[in-house]
Amino acid sequence: MKRGVIALMLLVFATVTELNAQSKAIYFLLEKGQEKGFRFNHVKCADGNYKAELFNVFFGADTNMITLFTALPDMGYRVPKWQEIKLDTIKHKLITPDTLYKQYYTAIDRFAQSFYMKGIDRETEASKFKREDIKPIIKIEGKYYTPSSPTLMEYFGLQKIDPSKSEWYIFNVFPNQSQIFEINIEIPVFSLKKFEEEYQKRFNHPSFNSGSGPDYYNWHYAYNQPILLRNNSIMINGETAYKFWTLASWMIDGKNNERGIDRFAYIPGTGIVSGAFTYHFRYSNKGQINTAPEDLLLANYLADIQLMPYEIDGKPVKK
Repeated sequence: MKRGVIALMLLVFATVTELNAQSKAIYFLLEKGQEKGFRFNHVKCADGNYKAELFNVFFGADTNMITLFTALPDMGYRVPKWQEIKLDTIKHKLITPDTLYKQYYTAIDRFAQSFYMKGIDRETEASKFKREDIKPIIKIEGKYYTPSSPTLMEYFGLQKIDPSKSEWYIFNVFPNQSQIFEINIEIPVFSLKKFEEEYQKRFNHPSFNSGSGPDYYNWHYAYNQPILLRNNSIMINGETAYKFWTLASWMIDGKNNERGIDRFAYIPGTGIVSGAFTYHFRYSNKGQINTAPEDLLLANYLADIQLMPYEIDGKPVKK
């Protein structure tokens, strides 16, 4: 009897928690076949154990920014959970493409101003580049659905300047100068494996970036602002996919979604088609998925294991 009461209480608590999360959420409608001022690609990924769904949103023909929505599996599950939603009940919570687009550039301006203007909190502005409160809505057979499991929305700038011909070379190699998470396929390759090998030689333990070394929690490390670096490229469906990895300290806040999609592969014109979400799979507190063994997380990181695409816009990915 007591077990039944406890189970009922847990169910009620989980339901209330989910309803509270939904009440705070705002939504962005992804709908094809209409002139919305944007286009999006739907990518389904898996690593053999877990699945995630990625939505790359491009604004305009010559866009220099991607908005990436990711639906992740919830605690105790291996796939994202979706629920039907009635548009007329959340119309006041829908944001327009124009709002989403402008929000990115407003965040850039505000973050830049925080360096020389009082009254602007830098951490608050930086947090707007990676958010969990904006959820995607998709249309399937005339009905609308949104993830009921965790989601992440991220902004990425697309940098097209050739560093060998630009005075902005340093800026493009180290985009943490602005913390805007810029993707530049022209920057030199500096592989994650090479970085870890050199770090291990020097300090005799895994780096702070792996979340396993003794200095992983150091807030004041020189690289605690994320740096996006290029890894070796791979081929996906006959196209070159440029791999990137994030160099950043692990904060002590538990979930640490500042890292976002920790490692990923990007195809120009298609978007981000694979990724690793170590921040999400690392912790089990506050509704996060059950913690994977530390040695497995480290092994996956060193081998650059990612959730790879098995479908891009409804088309199977060739193995």
